[in-house]
Amino acid sequence: MATGKKTQVGEGLPDPLMFSPDSQFLILSRKLKDEVQIYNIANNKNTVVKRTSFDEVIAMSTDGMAQVVFSKGAKLRALKTPYDTRTGKDIVTMEKVNLQRLGSGNPAMVFSPDGRTLLIKDEQLNIMLWDVATGKSRTLPGTAGLWFVFSPDNSLLLAECGIQGKIESSTAVKNPSVQLFDVASGKSIATLKIESSDVVFSPDSKQIAASYLFNISLWDAKTGKLIRSFDKTAKPTSSPKFTPDGKILISNGSDRTFGFWNVATGKQIGSLPREANLLAISPDGTTLATGARDGRVLLWNMPVFKDTK
Repeated sequence: MATGKKTQVGEGLPDPLMFSPDSQFLILSRKLKDEVQIYNIANNKNTVVKRTSFDEVIAMSTDGMAQVVFSKGAKLRALKTPYDTRTGKDIVTMEKVNLQRLGSGNPAMVFSPDGRTLLIKDEQLNIMLWDVATGKSRTLPGTAGLWFVFSPDNSLLLAECGIQGKIESSTAVKNPSVQLFDVASGKSIATLKIESSDVVFSPDSKQIAASYLFNISLWDAKTGKLIRSFDKTAKPTSSPKFTPDGKILISNGSDRTFGFWNVATGKQIGSLPREANLLAISPDGTTLATGARDGRVLLWNMPVFKDTK
């Protein structure tokens, strides 16, 4: 950024940690310091964009052009300059929304991959879909739950449903289930027997990977049918991520390694020692970034495996 100031990456977990769509930059946000850092991978330079507004940024689209801020209520804001709230214009003030984090680490809201739709929970934890351009919303009834995931093509939504009562109180659980929704119609396509919120869509939105304890499973995103179960892991695994070509799945193991899995066979084909909890994969699939609690961000060349189709 032309007006940014170079700085060293300081202490504290860089969360979220993401690549820019062209794979040239790493973007990380430090809420405690009220700043967004943009790291240029090619020339090894780090730029800081300071937030001068006192608004709390709750959610940010991946292109940085839309945000939800909290200032005397939640506001949906469109920006003229990426990641800079000073250039923003409020579209609408959102009412009757739940702004608490839902479950362990799950955000209260999330933007669709194209940034056109904002998903948020209402006071009863049902899913609300907001149109970023118009500020209009619609509620999907019967969707009360603690987590949700958009497909990369913005057409599907995987969500936990069946929670009753407010999350602030003693939440009553009744017949919790994982539902696959068509975003356009708001209708449920299928029910999946998934026991964890550690789920991710494949880049082509055709498959869903789920991780739970020692198991990783692969599901058909069109029918909701189980495709295969991967080989059991020696240690519990979590946070699965597909490589951009969809051929490899990377999981975060409790044995301080990142495991690499052949999606076509369900076989583990390699591992990477880790000193971090966060992992990001560049959109071109050539680089891995890991973020540690001491503030270090490490860049890795993506390993090459022969055992992939």
